[in-house]
Amino acid sequence: MRYAAFIRGINVGGNVLIKMADLAKLFEKGGLKNVKTILASGNVIFDSAKSATALEKLLETTLQKKYKRNIFVLVRTIPELKEIAKLDPFKKIKVTKNTRLYVTFCREKPTRIKPAKHPGFQILGTKDREIFSVLELSDKVKTPDVMKIMGKEVGITTMRNWNTILKVLKAA
Repeated sequence: MRYAAFIRGINVGGNVLIKMADLAKLFEKGGLKNVKTILASGNVIFDSAKSATALEKLLETTLQKKYKRNIFVLVRTIPELKEIAKLDPFKKIKVTKNTRLYVTFCREKPTRIKPAKHPGFQILGTKDREIFSVLELSDKVKTPDVMKIMGKEVGITTMRNWNTILKVLKAA
């Protein structure tokens, strides 16, 4: 099966700096095949016969041993990502230079999501373990603010810009 791993919190804001070549080698050492990194923000596509849950555990353990800290990994199959792309959850959004379109990947299916309390941030909807949201950047709210909100609301998550998801799919 072809998978995408989204690694939380690496190469962002000076935290946990990992070269993508080193990350690819670590995945290969873990027995994963056809490994390819996408951008420098912890997106990796690969092949494996294991389940997504088993892969999350394997990759988190491997990263923890190597980097001596908890690093969360959320794994989705490429067919799951293609289903998300087919939804085109942002088709009705007017995009400006300050608009950011996000997919938040959750470990568990969100059971409740409160409306955001930040101006310019809107949750559009969910599908299984994904949340689709829009942010209009301003002096009052930035992407890290939204990441904190989502983490508090639904637990273990990682966010990716919609363009990143499309790049992952193109590379898969």
